[in-house]
Amino acid sequence: MSRIRGRGMGTGMVMGISVVVQSKNGQPKYPSMPTSVMQRMASRKQTELADVVLIARDLETALSFVGSFLWAQIVGAAVESDEYDGPVPNFPVVLGVPELLERVEQDVLVILDADRGLVELDPDGLILAQYQAEHDNIAPKNRIFLDDVHLPALTIDSRTIQVIASVSSETEIEEAMAQGADALYVPYDCFLLPDNSDDEIIRGKIFRLIDLAAGKPLIISDDYALSASILLEAAALADITAAVPPRYDLDGSGLTALKDELVEVENECIEAEMFVNLPRLAADITYDPDKLTSDVLREWANTLALHGAERIVFHQIIKPSDIYFFESLCAAATANTIPVFLETSQFQGDQPHSEIGGLEFQYILGAGAGGFVIAPHIVNEFKQAIRASSLSGCRQEMWSLLKQGNQHQ
Repeated sequence: MSRIRGRGMGTGMVMGISVVVQSKNGQPKYPSMPTSVMQRMASRKQTELADVVLIARDLETALSFVGSFLWAQIVGAAVESDEYDGPVPNFPVVLGVPELLERVEQDVLVILDADRGLVELDPDGLILAQYQAEHDNIAPKNRIFLDDVHLPALTIDSRTIQVIASVSSETEIEEAMAQGADALYVPYDCFLLPDNSDDEIIRGKIFRLIDLAAGKPLIISDDYALSASILLEAAALADITAAVPPRYDLDGSGLTALKDELVEVENECIEAEMFVNLPRLAADITYDPDKLTSDVLREWANTLALHGAERIVFHQIIKPSDIYFFESLCAAATANTIPVFLETSQFQGDQPHSEIGGLEFQYILGAGAGGFVIAPHIVNEFKQAIRASSLSGCRQEMWSLLKQGNQHQ
């Protein structure tokens, strides 16, 4: 990994495979196809044009190849020469990068940041995490040449369902990554982030989490204990969601109070020229039948959306008798553009309550779950079950169940 500076032209940050434009007798040669792209096409895993960053002596040379690649789309360019007086290209550029052609090889991962005039060569996990965080919800297929296991889980009728691994140890993170989890959920007060640790220990553990996640979004369950400054620092490096339980004693069910504190500390950090960003916020709700009726949850979903929640993590084993209740929650949340991620243990263990892909799975999918938070070792199996399911078919199964329940009442 190395970082080199130049002068940015245009705006934005892009990531792609390097394509180096060499010259012979002063004339640019047509670049060869990178080996990774060639292998991808040969194995028929390449379903879209590859994203490439051109590396050239000057920008005029780089621009002469725009539109000439049948196998790639040019997303950015870095050049040695600082001289250029033509129109600004429609992609980010970094000019005046010293000894660029000597330092960049063909077919390496490059992140190009025109806003800061930076070129990152072969970036590590932390740099990739920062790139992912600045590209809101970048689709896994756009993370350069990831294995098929990391592709998103789409139903037959093209609805994307998030499959999130609940992790409490580094071993579980490794398994989640191998299984292709879309994101990682870190439970409150687990080994990875123990409660009552001092801020420096927590800061080190969160940065370690970001490094291990290597660009995967992190949902961190908290009870309003994590330092606002640590969350802000972490959110500048990765896609971080702080998931907190709703609190009746705090403004906006707790979310407004937390957001106000984050904004206040963010302003202080900006004045101190610290690199920070606001994390996402989520409501971490554990089902309590004595308090949470369908009407209460519908009202809660509206309140949570109003006060900044971007998602709901709902903890419950969903039995057929709970489907009406769960569908009411999902409907209210969806109306406020908030996905509901169901954290449940009913599909795991030596004697699971439900079969992955079975009727209860279909009921939950049909009720409107936007994702599942599950054990790492069943992530890939879950993705396969989602891909084999039709959302419209699952909804029909759910409505048939609810109709039968009404007839029996």
